[in-house]
Amino acid sequence: MYCCDRFETMFEHKNRIYPNIRVVKFTSDFLLKNGHGIYITQKGIDTKFVKGSKSFYRYFIGYTVGSFEFGSPQFNMINYCPYCGQNLYELYNQDKYVNEIEGETFIL
Repeated sequence: MYCCDRFETMFEHKNRIYPNIRVVKFTSDFLLKNGHGIYITQKGIDTKFVKGSKSFYRYFIGYTVGSFEFGSPQFNMINYCPYCGQNLYELYNQDKYVNEIEGETFIL
């Protein structure tokens, strides 16, 4: 189940150049060690801080068919669906939605 049809299309077709959605699972504790939580940002404004978040999932919109690269300018981290506004941390927090895994499809 996806939040909207457009999100599903962009998620299912990560081999398209513009745009595509990547649900990324980090397997190291990199995200937990390098911060005290995560900021949820909407329309460029930090709207919510989740202190001590234990989420290993992050969400990116990409503009390339190439492999996912953390920190690449071709991938921008998103917190909400760019089409319907759904909070991605609330909906896509299970491995069944992951299409990039640290150590398997990319390396930090």
